[in-house]
Amino acid sequence: FGQMLQTEAPLDENFEIGAFTAEPGKAGYQRSSVLRLEHRPLKSGRQEIHLVVDQLPKVVGVDPYNIRIDRDSDDNFAQVERQ
Repeated sequence: FGQMLQTEAPLDENFEIGAFTAEPGKAGYQRSSVLRLEHRPLKSGRQEIHLVVDQLPKVVGVDPYNIRIDRDSDDNFAQVERQ
């Protein structure tokens, strides 16, 4: 079948965005790990998203439950660092 090529397509859709005390699907995750989960519009290019939560999350993620087809779902989360 050979090597499959990936082509980036323009993005303009709503995605679930979440803030968590533990990453979904990993050890320690439970329902109470969800600090905030909401749908937000995302477009191509760099964006800044603000979520208001009542405690510091450990991770934030886009499509945290892997609803969409994604060849590399490991890049959907970022660790939160206190500034």
